[in-house]
Amino acid sequence: MMNHNTDPRPVFDLGHRGDVDYTQIERQLLLTPTERLDRHEGWRLFVKEALARAAIRQGDSSPPSPSAG
Repeated sequence: MMNHNTDPRPVFDLGHRGDVDYTQIERQLLLTPTERLDRHEGWRLFVKEALARAAIRQGDSSPPSPSAG
């Protein structure tokens, strides 16, 4: 694993630095619990909609099960 303190890339580089993305972790820790929930909810709805569209394309017109969302 690369030590992120000696990484020559600029601090504002949002890419992964070795095995752990320290920039992403630091940004997540700055969020309030409400902001984290809002971010999670957006992704949950995105996945739920994507699963529903995939089911329609496969010919299954039933909505996704409640456990998927």
